[in-house]
Amino acid sequence: YLFMLPLVGGGILLGPPLVGQIYGASYEKSTEVLYLLFVLLGTTKLLGITGPFLMAMNREGLQLRLRLSMSVVNIGAALFAIPWFGIAGAALATGASMLGLMVLEGVAVQRFLHPRYPWGFLGRVAIASAVMMVTVWGCQRAIPRDSGFPALLGLVILGGVVYVAMLLWVRPISREHLDVLDGIRIPGFAYLAHRLARPESAGTAEATTHERV
Repeated sequence: YLFMLPLVGGGILLGPPLVGQIYGASYEKSTEVLYLLFVLLGTTKLLGITGPFLMAMNREGLQLRLRLSMSVVNIGAALFAIPWFGIAGAALATGASMLGLMVLEGVAVQRFLHPRYPWGFLGRVAIASAVMMVTVWGCQRAIPRDSGFPALLGLVILGGVVYVAMLLWVRPISREHLDVLDGIRIPGFAYLAHRLARPESAGTAEATTHERV
């Protein structure tokens, strides 16, 4: 969730020129399919967390029926879209059917568990991603298109630096989620989570300390 939105935004801006640098200008002209894949599959990735909850609740049968249904939709959409739009139609059919599957699984999980989603976290990450995209887009417009791979690499690094700086400013992780993340045993992850966590008020800190005692 920290990295999917900037990857989608950065991919939309820098994906086609990157393909052109690697494979040649003729391939760069046919990269409109990347926009569909980045948006549809990126959104699918954000929604994909709901599927494992169906298995955890012993609802594999429901999950299987949903996936078989959307597979049929995928095939039907591909048969319709590919003759009209070519490879972009294939990407559209697959991406849309996968997105539909994630939405249906989310609705099913909502029926059984009624989870609360971290909209504040997602909003802050979206703001950081938007600032990164605007910065990269502005610099991309100022650099000649034939600047080559070093300029493209510089834009990638610039986007990463701006995004991290924005995360340190907006602090997307709440104290509630920080308590969960503290249990993840990945070197350096706890330090990163604490740097990106929002400071708690004195009253909240006192209450949390009292609960732990």
